[in-house]
Amino acid sequence: MKRLSPIALGALCFSGSAMAAQGPATITVQAPDPFAAVAIRQGDLARAEALLNDRHLDSGDPVRLLNLGAVYWLSGCHDAAVQTWRRVLASRVQYDVQTAGGRMRSTDELALEALAAANARPVRTASR
Repeated sequence: MKRLSPIALGALCFSGSAMAAQGPATITVQAPDPFAAVAIRQGDLARAEALLNDRHLDSGDPVRLLNLGAVYWLSGCHDAAVQTWRRVLASRVQYDVQTAGGRMRSTDELALEALAAANARPVRTASR
């Protein structure tokens, strides 16, 4: 069975710009680490979570939610990660983004990939 690994999740870490799926406009964010990509790469999950949950930022931003889901997953909060990735799919906003691995994907595609990998994780029972 496939596991959602930190390497797979690393592909969800985005840079500071995203392109709107509806048109060629580019959105550039002026924050130093708006999507907590640096904190995630450094393994500073507490800082990443704090950055992504900053009350001054758009809590429904699908790019931010993708990375927040990754932080939750890496922190062992798998249910919260799955719920967060589902929020991406429920969003009326969708972006085409370049991942840290250089792939261009829509936020919906990345959320679906994360959810598929999460659902493939082995289930642990008390007898194991």
